[in-house]
Amino acid sequence: MDFFLAKMLAPLVYLLALLGAVFIGIKLGGYINWSWWLVTAPWSAVAITIVITFIALYRREYENFSK
Repeated sequence: MDFFLAKMLAPLVYLLALLGAVFIGIKLGGYINWSWWLVTAPWSAVAITIVITFIALYRREYENFSK
């Protein structure tokens, strides 16, 4: 399995998770009046990034296995 892709995406995942936590804090503090969909959007981006990474790694391993 190629862990270079996972190492490369790790800072992005951490940044988006932290951004989501900050948005929730700001929302609960009453400083922004955004919908909860927008506030939790960074966490949705984290989930999508993880799924896409797993799919890419799976496809790469499957192609290497079938050769």
